[in-house]
Amino acid sequence: MNRTTNHHFLLHIAIRVSAMIALVILVLWYRTPVDRSSGFEMAQSLTVPAGESSKTTPGSAPDAVSASMFDVELWHTPVVAQPIKVKPIAKPAPLKLQLIAIIADERSGREAAVLYDPEHDEMRRVHIGSQIGGLDVREITQDTVELGNGTRSHSIKLETLEIEQ
Repeated sequence: MNRTTNHHFLLHIAIRVSAMIALVILVLWYRTPVDRSSGFEMAQSLTVPAGESSKTTPGSAPDAVSASMFDVELWHTPVVAQPIKVKPIAKPAPLKLQLIAIIADERSGREAAVLYDPEHDEMRRVHIGSQIGGLDVREITQDTVELGNGTRSHSIKLETLEIEQ
């Protein structure tokens, strides 16, 4: 064997021996019993007698040890979000307005519609742009009135009665 190979072989043996020694030390350390000569149990509470000072100096043992010192919560369980009950959106009440007539308004010279509101028992004259029941009057033709807002749209048609003779 040459000199380099001999050094590698010795290094390899040294590493294996070191690993075995470390493993034996680790096993012995793990198997060694814990020193229980501290003088008190976890359930005991040591207190200072009434006449003595309760101040400690660096390196001295604490005056009182209580099991309640170990009751501190180390982490918090997160709160699980509960689903929120949402009330269904109420549908708007059906429009109960009735178109009675389409007229030419003498004051403004524009077409107007005469609507009957049975909830309030009143007749209302409306023009394009006016409001009734929360809806805008959008268009008036010879037999219909278009009412609406951003989301709703209604068309009220003039009912005609045909009289048989």
